[in-house]
Amino acid sequence: MIDQWLHVLLNNKNIFTDNDANAVKTKVNRLKQSILEQSNFKEARPYQIQQAYNEFKHFIVLGHPGLGKTTLSKWLIINMAKQCLGEKNMLFDHIYSKKEKLPILIPIWKYVDKVKENDGENKFTLLQFIYENPTFDSRFFNDEERIELSFSIKELLIEGNVLVIFEGLDEVPVHIDRSDLIKEINALLEREIDYDVIHDKLTYSVYEQKEIHNTRDPTIGNRFIITSRIEGNYFEDINFFIPRLTIEDMSNDALKLFCNSYMKCINDISLKAGRIVKESNNDQLYNEIIKNKDIFHLAINPQLASVIAAVYNQCEGQLPEKRIDLYETAIEKMIERLIIFYIDFPTDYLDQEHGLNTTMLWSILQEIAEYLHSRVEALSEKMLKEIIRKCLLDCQKQSSKFLETKVEELISKLVDIFKYHSGVLNEFGHNSFRFIHRTFQEYLAAKSIIIHHGTQQSEDMIYYNIFRIKL
Repeated sequence: MIDQWLHVLLNNKNIFTDNDANAVKTKVNRLKQSILEQSNFKEARPYQIQQAYNEFKHFIVLGHPGLGKTTLSKWLIINMAKQCLGEKNMLFDHIYSKKEKLPILIPIWKYVDKVKENDGENKFTLLQFIYENPTFDSRFFNDEERIELSFSIKELLIEGNVLVIFEGLDEVPVHIDRSDLIKEINALLEREIDYDVIHDKLTYSVYEQKEIHNTRDPTIGNRFIITSRIEGNYFEDINFFIPRLTIEDMSNDALKLFCNSYMKCINDISLKAGRIVKESNNDQLYNEIIKNKDIFHLAINPQLASVIAAVYNQCEGQLPEKRIDLYETAIEKMIERLIIFYIDFPTDYLDQEHGLNTTMLWSILQEIAEYLHSRVEALSEKMLKEIIRKCLLDCQKQSSKFLETKVEELISKLVDIFKYHSGVLNEFGHNSFRFIHRTFQEYLAAKSIIIHHGTQQSEDMIYYNIFRIKL
């Protein structure tokens, strides 16, 4: 963030000449190098994801919310799947490499939920979850195929031909004891997997390898990648030798390129649709963003940059002054798209006969946010339907506009919209819903807490309720 602000400041010709700016940049770079050397961080350097994958057998991907950890995980899984199928992909140079592994993406919170379900029964291990998780609740396999797939994954784990990405280590609620989970992750990182003939199950090798990185060809054996937010230090007890790679914020150049491309795209779409638009400079959005410190701080995050750009476009070239106004405007625009018919988004539209209004949708989103914030990091479709049903039935008690028979129809319609159309809330992976960015969840949860407890509730208590699960 400091680099971005320094860049903006030094490019202000009213303050610095080119020579002055270059002199400051040189001194700052020397200071950074000195700090790195004194801290023994000489090896810190940037990596492209392909470089990291080819160099490190296992690694942890860290980043702030919205920087692309989930997107990166899916990118790796999809490209590895293409490699397994002999298709051209962006992870390998050619399709005939022998480095392919069966890719499996596991959201950590799903494993934690499974452990809670089995509470009091035989312990359900992380290793067991790897070969059973891909078949849970899947519409694509019958019972016989599930058994066959699970058996195949077991064989591949023993052979060392599986790539597992554990997504969202930070998404384990604080009240859950992480110690057993971290022990199991470390066991996977440090030990090979064997087959116990007597008990007919997979187990860990007795051979332990603490110093993991650079001790052997990274393509040999099973590979594990873990993603986590930086905040909270949830990853600190994972084996010290596992490299920690941090996703960088967008640079100023990247942000400017994104803004220019977005504005050009909007102008092109408007022209093709025959809409009359005011002629605008491609730098206009970027210039508006850097004027406002609060908005600029958000815009270096790719996901929030997309939200800012959408708000700018839908508000006719205007950006809110404050962050909180940006969040509210973004949510309002999404709800507006559902309530008001737009020719561009006919499938998202909830017509008048459903009896749904803006207030109801705000209530639904606030209930979802408070549920997610206080209990889990994602929710199933079944639970999403239950929350929507409760909100609609509460509204129905206060209004006679729609009958109970329409409630189920409206629930299905809303779930389909959350599933298949981008908005503030949508589906991340099979049967897993959450907000596109933690910021929106926290904002809506705060509104819900204030409404439930009254505006006179102390500020300290509100903040305690919002952050008690996260800090």
